[in-house]
Amino acid sequence: MRLIRALVVCGLLGALAASGTIVIVGLSSKPACIPLIDFTRKELNVLGSRNNLGVFGAAVETVRRHAPEIGRLVTHRFPLEGAGEALELMAEHPEETEKVIVTFRGPAYGGGRAVRGDRSRHRIEG
Repeated sequence: MRLIRALVVCGLLGALAASGTIVIVGLSSKPACIPLIDFTRKELNVLGSRNNLGVFGAAVETVRRHAPEIGRLVTHRFPLEGAGEALELMAEHPEETEKVIVTFRGPAYGGGRAVRGDRSRHRIEG
């Protein structure tokens, strides 16, 4: 399991653009080994957050109220099976990608069917 966590962290660091931000959500007592040099070379930011039941509802309500504005930030959606394609798109065409979402919705997960449009927009219908 430690190897899997290390591979996920290394993949994440490779996918982040220079000056990108990693948000660590939740609490874990398990260690994670990370290559610190990547943070310096790419000038990455780390933001830690814990799930706070006292304000989570207010955050959800804020997102609901501003859903159209927030939705415009998402430029692409991929099913989990397309995560590799999503990473390639972000790496090869950063000018086309603002926020890319990889979701568990789709035929393999009992949700809607995966739909692939042109290269500029991927979405999940369901």
